Amino acid sequence: MGGFIVNTIKTIIIDDEKLAREDLKALLKDFPDIEILGEADNVGKGIKLIEEEEFDLIFLDIQMPGETGFDLLNKIKTDKKIIFVTAYEQFAIKAFEVSAQDYLLKPVNKERLAIAVNKIRNSENNTIDKKYKPLEYSDTIFLLMNNSYQFINISSIIKINSAAIIRKSILKERGED
Repeated sequence: MGGFIVNTIKTIIIDDEKLAREDLKALLKDFPDIEILGEADNVGKGIKLIEEEEFDLIFLDIQMPGETGFDLLNKIKTDKKIIFVTAYEQFAIKAFEVSAQDYLLKPVNKERLAIAVNKIRNSENNTIDKKYKPLEYSDTIFLLMNNSYQFINISSIIKINSAAIIRKSILKERGED
């Protein structure tokens, strides 16, 4: 029986318009990897939600009564992904200046939402690459050699053979195998 693991993108929605939140949630049901953790209808509640939840993505409205989505971002520091969802095109440049992943105009179009979600998926998949840097020629690794583990300079390795549990490493300077 085969299968695959789907990385869940934990999401919150901050928008003062209840109908807009409901429409967005309905559209997001078509994306099984999007998990909506909560929603808020103003900046104050949005900040509280951000402080309480462990999430990956914010769908954030810009124009809300009293304060804007930009005001919210000025009050908190977050490295989470942001997709702005607004009825106003004129804020697009400012949205990207605050590192928005995307900018959707209301009413949200399903195809355009799919593009935005795919951007998030691709950036989530690339976080693994950012956690692990490629090895350099001058680095040292830990290998099993001659029934004991040893630190070996990568520059000294000619080749590494591996088959099941039998590993054979050959080094330039030692001539070991």
